[in-house]
Amino acid sequence: MSEAAITLQSAALGYPGLRVLDEVDLVVRAGQVLAIVGDNGSGKSTLLRTLAGILPPRAGRRVVQAGLRIGYVPQQAQLDAVFPYTVEEVIAQGLARAPGLPRTQRGAHPAVQAALERAGLADRGTRRFGDLSGGQKQRALLARATVQSVDLLLLDEPTAGVDHQAEERMHSTLAELAAAGTGVVLVTHHPEAWEELADAWCDVIDGRVQMRESSA
Repeated sequence: MSEAAITLQSAALGYPGLRVLDEVDLVVRAGQVLAIVGDNGSGKSTLLRTLAGILPPRAGRRVVQAGLRIGYVPQQAQLDAVFPYTVEEVIAQGLARAPGLPRTQRGAHPAVQAALERAGLADRGTRRFGDLSGGQKQRALLARATVQSVDLLLLDEPTAGVDHQAEERMHSTLAELAAAGTGVVLVTHHPEAWEELADAWCDVIDGRVQMRESSA
């Protein structure tokens, strides 16, 4: 069994004045592909944001493997329609911790240009992010999360609001990352679409989480 990357221990998750999930005991293992499923409003995104370190547990503990590099891809719907950045600038945000690199020069960084190429957006770099299609936005957000190497990639509804071609491309990209050893945790409303890739599942039901192994 692979090493634990992130562990939640007896955790209560939520927001000030609002508990969403209780008694969460969850282990995300290195190199694992974990799909989080549940009804709308069940707490899937809250769980993912807690794993990412965006939301601290209201109680209990979040334990992270030393040196773990995490990439996070939010739902594109969470971003304002007038998000005032170019595609290049959005991807360059993934270099925020790059030491000694002026913010104004990040868009021209070789890693950003390489990420644009991998995402199939080389000809969209100077366009405004808000002008992209849904699939292109998802590819740009994935490129931002992986512009620097990551050990674990967390994605919130990565295929929501995209066409079938964009969905297939996202599946292929995540399969390649997983094959290379990158751990993947994703929230989805369509578990059947991820049955071949996921090797573990987390069901979010009635304020609790239940882990199960893939039956594939």
